[in-house]
Amino acid sequence: MQRFCDDLECDPSDIAMLVLAWRLDANAMCEFQRREFMDGCRKLGCESLAQLKQRLPALRREMDDAKSFRSIYLYAFEYARSSEPGQKSLALETAIEMWKLLLVGKFQHLELWSEYLAKETTHAIPRDTWMLLIDFVQMINVDFSSYDDDGAWPVLIDDFVTWAKERLQKKS
Repeated sequence: MQRFCDDLECDPSDIAMLVLAWRLDANAMCEFQRREFMDGCRKLGCESLAQLKQRLPALRREMDDAKSFRSIYLYAFEYARSSEPGQKSLALETAIEMWKLLLVGKFQHLELWSEYLAKETTHAIPRDTWMLLIDFVQMINVDFSSYDDDGAWPVLIDDFVTWAKERLQKKS
């Protein structure tokens, strides 16, 4: 995979690589099966490495489309989990890194969320928490004023809001 990224002149941690994996419908993190690659490139209209390289900016822009973003976000859980066979949840460290990749510029409290997770929990991230976080990010005001304590949020998100409010109040 590193050699492929080098040929594309694209860092493996570039969001374009995750979007490409989504477009290729890759089943395993950091590897493309021949069939996935060939079918995916055909769908992208790319017949050469040079054409695929030219397509990278368009792949990055797909993150700006709400429908594509949501689909990529949902795909990312299974894609990242593929590196941990037999696990139903996503390792905390993996989830944090995926969120940093996916939610940069989209989640005002991404750094705070990452800090909270690193300091306050050691649990793997279940699918429902992963899925509900994107709803939380899209629905909750930056000051948490629209957050409903009695809503059906996972405990991890409830606890984060309490923790974050305290941290933000101390900073003001």
